Amino acid sequence: LVRSTYLLQASRIIRRELPVVRSRVAAREIVDRLLALVEAERRLRIVEIDAAVTVPGDGTLWADRDQLVVGLCGVLLALLAALDGVGGARATLGAHPEGTTHVAFVIAQELLTFDDAPSSTSPTATSGDPFSPAFVMAALQHVATAHEGRVSTSRVGVGSRVCLTVP
Repeated sequence: LVRSTYLLQASRIIRRELPVVRSRVAAREIVDRLLALVEAERRLRIVEIDAAVTVPGDGTLWADRDQLVVGLCGVLLALLAALDGVGGARATLGAHPEGTTHVAFVIAQELLTFDDAPSSTSPTATSGDPFSPAFVMAALQHVATAHEGRVSTSRVGVGSRVCLTVP
């Protein structure tokens, strides 16, 4: 159910069918909701996810809660699919301050590379495997753009660190 809901929502985000509906949302709430959504997948694939929220106070953002969750959930689902059958696999999920006005949501692991994603207008970003890094990153880039934020990736071992930074 989580996978089919993600696919529907991510496709709608990429096609710009979902308007951004901002409200006050706590960074901790986003992280907790993501962990709850992927819990069954995590258990099925025997992957540990270390979570940390280091945003001062309650880390309140003015953002579209659902779009943030959909964008970040795709990264987690792709990660869990890639780690299927890898014994002792670990990932990290966190929300950390980025300067004084932004929050960075970070997902990192050492096996799957996310930095080769095409631009959000690429035809491959809207077709093919919905849990491929290309599709996932296209959806996340749309979320970042709608929130006047940014997406960055970097290498971690042979894997990646994906960061969504929003004001």
